[in-house]
Amino acid sequence: MTNIIKNINKTKFLFFFKYIAIFILVVFIINIMEITYSKYSSSAEGNAAANIAFFIVDVGTYENTISLNDLVPSNSDYIYKFNVNNFKNGKRTNVKLDYSIEFTTTTNLPLTYKIYRGEGTENVITSSEIIQDGDMYFNKLNTNQVGSFSYEENQTDVYTLVVNFPITYNDKPDEYQGLIDSFIIKINAEQRI
Repeated sequence: MTNIIKNINKTKFLFFFKYIAIFILVVFIINIMEITYSKYSSSAEGNAAANIAFFIVDVGTYENTISLNDLVPSNSDYIYKFNVNNFKNGKRTNVKLDYSIEFTTTTNLPLTYKIYRGEGTENVITSSEIIQDGDMYFNKLNTNQVGSFSYEENQTDVYTLVVNFPITYNDKPDEYQGLIDSFIIKINAEQRI
């Protein structure tokens, strides 16, 4: 055994030992990064910013869409807020307005919805029904939601959309990967008589 140790070239041994140590260190760092990244990417954030505002300054129909993308099954809800205002850029409605609001969604993902007005805790959705338009199916969320604005002051109604993608669908990632849903908001404004 001592003969073998005496015959080893110490310079070559140190040279190879350094490269092997560097290689092991690089492999270790890559493995740590994979573990860290997978822990990071598996978590889901439940808040989302829609940044939609409706400016109801005249009689008519107003429509906008919230794109529900990057949703993953989660125990946390996804929160979107949207506003309905009676003013825009210094201009305000010059008559009293009543408005009704309709909600329609696409049916690509198995999502559940709740909508709250202001600081309310009661879901304004009273029922839902699947409707067909050509080859497309939509989920119409029925409400009895109406609002009113005066011409005397700036007013804003705030709505909160709560979307849930149940965690039970977590075991079917290929089935829902890359799919998005659209949440369509339609407001009909009429002059109050």
